[in-house]
Amino acid sequence: ADSEGVQEEGCWALHNLSSSVDDEIKVRIRAAGGVEVATAAMQKHPSSSTVQEKGSALLTRLQQLGQSG
Repeated sequence: ADSEGVQEEGCWALHNLSSSVDDEIKVRIRAAGGVEVATAAMQKHPSSSTVQEKGSALLTRLQQLGQSG
């Protein structure tokens, strides 16, 4: 579960789930530790541009509560 590919795909899957205009999904992902998961993945794989990109995209999306898509 610590592999680069798993971390990359996990961040991207959560990002895709959070792309809904329904803020409740973002709230649930945050409450379940989505921010911590993305941060941990990025810290474990600092030289992986794809993990950094997808983790950052997830963090950005989770900050968009109250905003459309």
